[in-house]
Amino acid sequence: MTRSSDLRAGGSTRPPFFNRRGDGARTVIEHVAFLVATTFAAGSFATSAMADDDFDPEKRWTPAVAFQMDVLGTTGKGVTTGSEISGPRVANAGPRFFDVPTNDVVIPARSREQVVAGLIGGDFELMTPRLASPDRAPRLFLNVNVAAALGPEVGLAREGNPGPMSLPQGIGDTSSLPVGETAIAGAGTKMTVQYQGPQIHAGLGAAFLFDLEGHRFRVKPSVVYSRLPFDVYGVLRRAVRLNGNTGPARTFENTYRTIELSAKQREIYHGAGAALEVEYETGDRLGPFTWSIFLKGQATRLFGDLETNLAESNPEYPDEQVFFTYKHERWFYRLGTGIRIRFDGKERRSRR
Repeated sequence: MTRSSDLRAGGSTRPPFFNRRGDGARTVIEHVAFLVATTFAAGSFATSAMADDDFDPEKRWTPAVAFQMDVLGTTGKGVTTGSEISGPRVANAGPRFFDVPTNDVVIPARSREQVVAGLIGGDFELMTPRLASPDRAPRLFLNVNVAAALGPEVGLAREGNPGPMSLPQGIGDTSSLPVGETAIAGAGTKMTVQYQGPQIHAGLGAAFLFDLEGHRFRVKPSVVYSRLPFDVYGVLRRAVRLNGNTGPARTFENTYRTIELSAKQREIYHGAGAALEVEYETGDRLGPFTWSIFLKGQATRLFGDLETNLAESNPEYPDEQVFFTYKHERWFYRLGTGIRIRFDGKERRSRR
């Protein structure tokens, strides 16, 4: 399936999951908030309902919250191509005058790069009582991680340094030779990609308790669903030489015409994979709360079509076009650490 650029009315690039639908249906963010609230309400109710039980927290429903930091990464491939020039261009354009050596709108470019992001967010967990009577029987858990993405824009298929175009500094007033197209400051093409937020990672798994030399650990394998917003952006800045102007009369405006095109699209990637967390329980307590630290790794395979195709035409000469193609790697990897605060209600019940 081929996607084209999708520029929203008024130039807004605000992701659709922030906007309430006209029929009153909940957005994705509202569904997540509802799930988290319901999860913690159920856990708190279940914990209170077992107030007459003994003080073993492994026999109780246990809600928890965590602050988590992650690094997420994969690779992506970008390709930039274009049509031939159909508008006016000087007759003697060519390499000997340092012009673009072909009659194409762009010099084709491609590259593969690492695409990474830093994530900061909250993790919300509900753990069941242990499944059997042995002290080391596993417990099930459900967790939802909501994270903001802080990764930089990653450049692919780059030629030159696209930006405001002008004659190169120090050339134009005195030179008796034409200034070629490749010498123009600000000319070039590039594609940039960037992870966006909020990202959602929801997992279901089992927690296994171990004691090692007086220290308590939980090993927690799980299956995880992930939802990742992702932006793809392409830009072209091209100067086409129209004449052989030289000397003091030459200006950028009377010597060149410009082709300035850009396109942007937001993708929503969905995937499923496996995660493994190792949690260390410190044994410290603050009232009815305990806290722990953890390390978590995740590998996820993305579903569906991972190729984004953007195309833009020159409004003045519509046959002059630029094409940006981005292909996202199907697997991504995530590694994170955090601090978790767990509520077991032990202090409140012990005072009864």
